[in-house]
Amino acid sequence: MHEEYLNEELNYRARVSQTINFEEKVSQYLETYRTAASPVRSRIYHELDRQSTMLKREQRYIINLQDPPEMAARRTFGKGGQRLLTAAERAEKELKRNDTENIKAGQGILSEIVVLRSETEEKRQEERSSHKRTQTQTSKILTQSISLISPTPSRCSERLRRSRKRLRSS
Repeated sequence: MHEEYLNEELNYRARVSQTINFEEKVSQYLETYRTAASPVRSRIYHELDRQSTMLKREQRYIINLQDPPEMAARRTFGKGGQRLLTAAERAEKELKRNDTENIKAGQGILSEIVVLRSETEEKRQEERSSHKRTQTQTSKILTQSISLISPTPSRCSERLRRSRKRLRSS
């Protein structure tokens, strides 16, 4: 615990010291740039631009670490057979194998889910069709009942005539 704190403190002090030294150098460059002739100014600007480009490139290389070309090619080390895998390659191979196993297991589960979904969808469709059949039958029965109960227009007109005749005759 104490050693970690000591290391952090030393790293912090080193960073602060480096920052101060950097700022002093930049201020020297600025002073030289301000007092210099045009060719010297051009040279200072060119050097700073080159350094900036190099630092950006170095930063990209750090972010995107890549194996050297020797690592990508087949190496047999003179033994004539296949090369041994590096630790990173073995780890990648293991991860890929685990991924394919997990994908296969996931596909099994997915197929079960699809089967269960299709079964429930079939049941829902059956329920809907039986409900529609019941509705259709109910509406037919109601129509028949209403037609039996309520008089048809021809019956209504006959009753009207009879009632008019009775009224006239009385």
